[in-house]
Amino acid sequence: MRAIPKKTPSKPPRALVLSAAQLECLSSPARVQLFEALQHLDGASAAELAAELGRSVHSLYYHLKGLQAVELIRVRELRRVAKRDEAIYEVSSKRLRLDRTQSDQAYNNGLIKTVRAMLRKAEAEHRSAREACSPSELFSVLRLQANLSSADFLELRKRVESLGRWIRKRDQAPQGRAARRVSVTCLGTPLVDPKA
Repeated sequence: MRAIPKKTPSKPPRALVLSAAQLECLSSPARVQLFEALQHLDGASAAELAAELGRSVHSLYYHLKGLQAVELIRVRELRRVAKRDEAIYEVSSKRLRLDRTQSDQAYNNGLIKTVRAMLRKAEAEHRSAREACSPSELFSVLRLQANLSSADFLELRKRVESLGRWIRKRDQAPQGRAARRVSVTCLGTPLVDPKA
């Protein structure tokens, strides 16, 4: 392990515009799970992540190195534990954005793989919840198709981003109230006319 200062400033940028390499990295459900856990925990060691996710610590190192290699996560500090230094990881940015100017094949392929991984993860989370929760608990499922103008689609995107900010704000609120982890997956996409 290379030398790292004991503590580095922890001021992540407001939003990270994803590169093709970062999208490719996030096409792994295991890496998405690690990234989301680090977002929620606001930084953690590999051992703390393993405990949070119910996985072996050794199974995480490969994915942590992959996330670090493309600068989605970084080492915030080194903590002394039992005569050795333990890295504390944090996300490079709590918010990720797509580069809407990108249209090359590598970027598009990474995006498709990442969306596929997100949807698989959402399906697995929903399946687990259906098996573990009572029918009276709330589930929200929505799928719509609509004719929207360009301005309406832009407004939809703003509302989804606003929902994301609202959820992040609630996630960071004091946990004095009864709370449970929930998963929200939103995907809005223009449809291509099959006759075109």
